[in-house]
Amino acid sequence: MPHKARTACLKLLLVIVVVVMTAAPASFAQGTTNAQATATVLTALSVTVNNNLVFGNVLQGVPKEIGPDDNDSTAQFVVTGQASASVSMVLTLPSYLSHTASGDQMMLVFASDQAVVDTNATTPASVTSGDGWLAQNPYSLPAGAVIGSGGQTNVYLGGKVIPEPNQEPGTYEANIILSVSYLGS
Repeated sequence: MPHKARTACLKLLLVIVVVVMTAAPASFAQGTTNAQATATVLTALSVTVNNNLVFGNVLQGVPKEIGPDDNDSTAQFVVTGQASASVSMVLTLPSYLSHTASGDQMMLVFASDQAVVDTNATTPASVTSGDGWLAQNPYSLPAGAVIGSGGQTNVYLGGKVIPEPNQEPGTYEANIILSVSYLGS
């Protein structure tokens, strides 16, 4: 092959190699995918009082008890939030009522069965075992409590006052506090 032809052939071959090397990058087996970051913000919890624990008129030396199923006198807390979410509920209960003027005290006690957690938001007198937790200890509300499927759970609380035979006449009161928080992270 003449020298000119061989040089032309080599130049053509060099051009082909350069074109192939730059036009077609090396191909390796590979795959890609995307992951998403997501979060769900739960509905804010709200706790309100629908009814106070009302003992009404009390006689000196005569205890008076209100059960958790008394529609008119039971303390009724309404908890709203994310439906079916697990919550922690803690009642802070007073040991006595204080006379609003003098500070005299009247004993207040809560039996181990005087709280009800109602996830169907019925009324205290109509709650059944299918509605939540009956006859609960108010000092230790159920660990598996949830917000009802309608976004509401009610807590009903009864109690008992024990006035002394010489209890000072007048109005007595105390605060009952229900604290609720979501469980989990």
